[in-house]
Amino acid sequence: YVDQNPAQTATLRSYFPETWLWELVPTGKEGKVTIERTLPHTITDWVGYTTCISPVHGLGIAPPTTITAFQLFFLDYSLPYSIKRGEIMRFKVSLFNYMHHSLPVKIKMEEVEGIDLHLSNSIASFCVKPRDSIVYQYILKPRVIGEVNVTVAAFIDTDFPEPCGPETVVFTR
Repeated sequence: YVDQNPAQTATLRSYFPETWLWELVPTGKEGKVTIERTLPHTITDWVGYTTCISPVHGLGIAPPTTITAFQLFFLDYSLPYSIKRGEIMRFKVSLFNYMHHSLPVKIKMEEVEGIDLHLSNSIASFCVKPRDSIVYQYILKPRVIGEVNVTVAAFIDTDFPEPCGPETVVFTR
């Protein structure tokens, strides 16, 4: 259900600056320059303002311009800063599908040493409707003191038991 080569791997979103592109860039004789930068992974509209100073033409202020950073399918979750050993914690994972078709999705929480999965499964499957989201709740109970890493991944569920998604499978991973 993806329109990219299966050899490509998913990129973990990890670049989240509050601001960016605070640079002084010299222009050429025509007063133009092209710069290429990595767009932050934040899903938002960025607004850019540009000013120029020229010894010949003085101060120039360009109209604001926008660029939208967006991802068609992703999962999101947040963990509390801390929990107590033995405390039951509800860990909600949200799946977002902004595509124009449904997606059969399987999520899997990797086994975490020191945390028990309580009253929930580590793997769950859903048909996420177009332009919709779902929330799955893991119930966790920590057994140890210290830091632990929790990893949840989402995959296309090629064994989904019901019709879901576009009629043609382009590639699967």
